[in-house]
Amino acid sequence: MTKFELPRSGATPRSVEVGANLLIIGGASALIFALILFAFIVPWTGDRAVAALLAISTVTFAVVCGGGPILCGIHARKGRSWPRFASALIAVTLILSVRDQWFILIAVACVVLATILLWLPAARSYSRGYRKDDDGR
Repeated sequence: MTKFELPRSGATPRSVEVGANLLIIGGASALIFALILFAFIVPWTGDRAVAALLAISTVTFAVVCGGGPILCGIHARKGRSWPRFASALIAVTLILSVRDQWFILIAVACVVLATILLWLPAARSYSRGYRKDDDGR
């Protein structure tokens, strides 16, 4: 089995496919939001210390809430089980960080819905099948 193949010959459940796609869309939406925040709000702050703190927090937000769901979506499609837990933590982080920005609500909706889909029974059994194939049992 090569590095990019699915772990077994069975078809990926629809809930996993839709959940993985929603995670990628939600992550891309969060990355775009962080880019907008970094490009437009950071330069307008007058104080350099505040600008540096805002830039560091924006980059951290982009890595965790933007790159994290994309990585989870890729590995959920492969059948791994850890993206379910990671996407749940990212969904909670996004829910707690939302104030009134409408664009980030797209990321929240996508990641929360994807997390729900990845916890459905078909998706859980798909990831259990990966662990059995991975362990050689």
